[in-house]
Amino acid sequence: MAHPPAGLRTYALIDVHYYLQSWTPPAGTMILYSGIEFPLVSGRYPLPFNNGELTVYDDEIVMHTAGQSESYRHKNVYIKSGFDSSFNPGWLNFGFGKCTARDWQLCEIKTVCSRKHILSCSGPYH
Repeated sequence: MAHPPAGLRTYALIDVHYYLQSWTPPAGTMILYSGIEFPLVSGRYPLPFNNGELTVYDDEIVMHTAGQSESYRHKNVYIKSGFDSSFNPGWLNFGFGKCTARDWQLCEIKTVCSRKHILSCSGPYH
């Protein structure tokens, strides 16, 4: 990957975008992100490599990760511009991508009958 132009600020969001619904990226920044797109069907799913499991509800995800004594929750969200590259073991999609602050859109979804329904999207900005 080529280096960004001098003076361009870059934000690396590594598996944290689920919590950034109210975040507005500063103008002129590049955003590198990675994370998970979750299954559209409610249920319990194992995480790869025996790293725990996740439970998908209509509009919420509950993570039960190995090594953590407590579960944690977050909204079911996805990055609208999608992943540039991904790995899909069959039931969830791990990926990474990049976009400018202008193109950043984080969408909250609800799943009904295995279909994605967008509740709201942040952005676009600037």
